[in-house]
Amino acid sequence: MKKTIPLLFLGALSAAGIAFGENTTMKEAGAPETTDEKIAQMKSAAPLIIKNDYRSPCNGEHPLRKSTTLIVLHTTEAQAKISLEKLCERGEAHYCVAEDGTVYRIVDRDRVAYHAGQSMWDGKEDCDEFSIGIYVVGYQNKSVMPQQVVALKELIDQLKTMYRLEDAQVLSHAHIAYGAPNMWCKNKHRGRTRCGVQFAMSNVRSMLGLKAGPESDPDVKANRLVEGDRELPRTLYKETKVVDEGKPIEATK
Repeated sequence: MKKTIPLLFLGALSAAGIAFGENTTMKEAGAPETTDEKIAQMKSAAPLIIKNDYRSPCNGEHPLRKSTTLIVLHTTEAQAKISLEKLCERGEAHYCVAEDGTVYRIVDRDRVAYHAGQSMWDGKEDCDEFSIGIYVVGYQNKSVMPQQVVALKELIDQLKTMYRLEDAQVLSHAHIAYGAPNMWCKNKHRGRTRCGVQFAMSNVRSMLGLKAGPESDPDVKANRLVEGDRELPRTLYKETKVVDEGKPIEATK
């Protein structure tokens, strides 16, 4: 999903090391304010229902994917109605999970959806070609709702089974997006967006039934990209993660 001008500007500043310095702690949202038991009760109360209210009319124009090796989790960075309408119009996601836990199908799961933008993972560019994109209504610095956790976990479980994917193949958009060289960073760089960054955090992944995540960025490690946002890798890969209140959450990776 295309970002607004303020988000792009923020990404450019962070790439330059302006908005987020070396000693700045990134305080992103963690798990919703509820218990594992409550989420378990909600999960047992109702099966996952996927609605077609916002199924994109341009589905037939989207080619079939040749392979599926990633699930990419996004945040909409906008409210539900405007997000769903935009995703529907442009075919920018496979699914969107609303704040009440309702899951909407946007693009049929075996077709390409244009959700990743300029992206790379493990040397492979254009991640749209081999990934499923799921948007969650909300913001990258806010907690997800309990209903969203329940629905998203079930949706991820089903897709992992269908495509035989491992936990480490479920990533956030922040993992895969990269930026082109610009006036702030002369190289191709990771850190174009922090979209969905909370889905890399150990406490959130645990509630989604996910354990192992990537230990490091394969493209930065191989010198295909440089780190443009100095703080982002600390959240995506380091051993300690933080939530809204600033309390550290020990990673389970």
